[in-house]
Amino acid sequence: MRLADANQQIDSLTSLANNLQQSLDSRPEVPTLFHGTYNFRRKNVTELSQLVSRYLEDKPSNIDGNRIYDCVRSCYNDLERGFSDNPQHYYLDMRMLLATCLASTWFSNNQRTSLQSWYNAHFGNGPCSICG
Repeated sequence: MRLADANQQIDSLTSLANNLQQSLDSRPEVPTLFHGTYNFRRKNVTELSQLVSRYLEDKPSNIDGNRIYDCVRSCYNDLERGFSDNPQHYYLDMRMLLATCLASTWFSNNQRTSLQSWYNAHFGNGPCSICG
């Protein structure tokens, strides 16, 4: 009887594995957002926000949250400095990035405190003055 139970369990697991593989095969192709480098600057804030939002509550282990935080801080500092060559819509892109970071689980409590402070400093607690 034990051999029959084991064979049944093997068949069940094999079926489950096949179903999972089919599910993976039918997933839409999504572009890779992280290529192993942390070259996120003011010219690609949107891509950084997309990366964080894709893995909002489950940061991949190959991505260093501290280095992502440094990229966000650098982008914020550029917003603070108000460079004349900041990209069009930089203000809104930074609002999106900071809101996405605050919604994520990627950052330590101290980092979250800074992110919240930066958000409040530029965007306050109310609705967006530009988009409502």
